[in-house]
Amino acid sequence: MGRSLIQDFIISDFKEAYQSVFSEALHGKKIPNLEFLLKRKRDGAMIKVLMNATVQRDEEQGRPIGVLCIGQEITIRDNEQEGQQTKPTKNRRSQ
Repeated sequence: MGRSLIQDFIISDFKEAYQSVFSEALHGKKIPNLEFLLKRKRDGAMIKVLMNATVQRDEEQGRPIGVLCIGQEITIRDNEQEGQQTKPTKNRRSQ
Protein backbone atom coordinates (compact mmCIF):
# COMPACT_ATOMS: atom_id res chain seq x y z
CA MET A 1 0.00 0.00 0.00
CA GLY A 2 1.23 3.50 -0.70
CA ARG A 3 3.46 2.40 -3.57
CA SER A 4 3.07 2.99 -7.27
CA LEU A 5 2.61 -0.18 -9.32
CA ILE A 6 4.07 1.45 -12.41
CA GLN A 7 6.94 3.36 -10.80
CA ASP A 8 7.96 0.70 -8.28
CA PHE A 9 7.34 -2.61 -10.03
CA ILE A 10 7.07 -2.24 -13.82
CA ILE A 11 10.43 -2.40 -15.59
CA SER A 12 11.52 0.85 -17.23
CA ASP A 13 11.07 -0.39 -20.82
CA PHE A 14 7.32 -0.77 -20.23
CA LYS A 15 6.46 2.10 -17.87
CA GLU A 16 5.19 4.53 -20.51
CA ALA A 17 2.99 1.93 -22.22
CA TYR A 18 1.43 0.78 -18.97
CA GLN A 19 0.89 4.33 -17.76
CA SER A 20 -1.16 4.84 -20.91
CA VAL A 21 -3.18 1.67 -20.27
CA PHE A 22 -3.96 2.66 -16.69
CA SER A 23 -4.92 6.14 -17.82
CA GLU A 24 -7.42 4.58 -20.24
CA ALA A 25 -8.79 2.48 -17.38
CA LEU A 26 -9.29 5.63 -15.28
CA HIS A 27 -11.36 7.02 -18.15
CA GLY A 28 -13.69 4.03 -18.06
CA LYS A 29 -12.11 1.57 -20.47
CA LYS A 30 -12.04 -1.99 -19.15
CA ILE A 31 -8.66 -3.63 -19.62
CA PRO A 32 -9.04 -7.40 -20.06
CA ASN A 33 -6.16 -9.87 -20.18
CA LEU A 34 -3.20 -7.52 -20.18
CA GLU A 35 0.13 -9.38 -19.92
CA PHE A 36 3.18 -7.63 -18.55
CA LEU A 37 6.49 -8.16 -16.75
CA LEU A 38 6.66 -7.25 -13.09
CA LYS A 39 9.66 -7.08 -10.75
CA ARG A 40 9.03 -9.29 -7.72
CA LYS A 41 9.64 -7.39 -4.47
CA ARG A 42 11.33 -10.11 -2.42
CA ASP A 43 14.11 -11.03 -4.84
CA GLY A 44 13.86 -8.71 -7.84
CA ALA A 45 13.04 -11.59 -10.19
CA MET A 46 11.04 -10.81 -13.32
CA ILE A 47 7.66 -12.53 -13.48
CA LYS A 48 4.91 -12.47 -16.07
CA VAL A 49 1.46 -11.36 -14.90
CA LEU A 50 -1.96 -11.57 -16.56
CA MET A 51 -4.12 -8.70 -15.32
CA ASN A 52 -7.61 -7.30 -15.71
CA ALA A 53 -8.33 -3.70 -14.72
CA THR A 54 -11.54 -1.76 -14.27
CA VAL A 55 -12.28 1.74 -13.01
CA GLN A 56 -13.73 2.29 -9.53
CA ARG A 57 -16.17 5.21 -9.24
CA ASP A 58 -17.60 7.13 -6.32
CA GLU A 59 -21.21 6.18 -5.66
CA GLU A 60 -22.64 9.67 -5.60
CA GLN A 61 -21.37 11.28 -8.81
CA GLY A 62 -19.77 8.39 -10.68
CA ARG A 63 -16.35 10.07 -10.78
CA PRO A 64 -13.32 7.79 -11.21
CA ILE A 65 -11.52 7.32 -7.90
CA GLY A 66 -9.14 4.50 -8.77
CA VAL A 67 -8.43 1.40 -10.79
CA LEU A 68 -9.08 -2.10 -9.49
CA CYS A 69 -6.53 -4.58 -10.82
CA ILE A 70 -6.74 -8.34 -10.47
CA GLY A 71 -3.61 -10.18 -11.51
CA GLN A 72 -2.35 -13.72 -11.75
CA GLU A 73 1.27 -14.80 -12.18
CA ILE A 74 1.59 -16.79 -15.40
CA THR A 75 5.38 -17.18 -15.62
CA ILE A 76 5.35 -20.93 -15.06
CA ARG A 77 2.39 -21.50 -17.37
CA ASP A 78 4.07 -19.59 -20.19
CA ASN A 79 7.40 -21.33 -19.65
CA GLU A 80 5.66 -24.72 -19.82
CA GLN A 81 3.82 -23.73 -23.02
CA GLU A 82 7.05 -22.49 -24.61
CA GLY A 83 8.74 -25.77 -23.63
CA GLN A 84 5.99 -27.77 -25.29
CA GLN A 85 6.26 -25.73 -28.47
CA THR A 86 10.02 -26.15 -28.71
CA LYS A 87 10.17 -29.88 -27.92
CA PRO A 88 11.26 -31.89 -30.93
CA THR A 89 8.49 -33.97 -32.43
CA LYS A 90 9.06 -37.61 -33.14
CA ASN A 91 9.57 -38.36 -36.75
CA ARG A 92 6.79 -40.71 -37.79
CA ARG A 93 7.63 -43.15 -40.54
CA SER A 94 5.44 -45.79 -41.99
CA GLN A 95 6.70 -49.28 -41.20
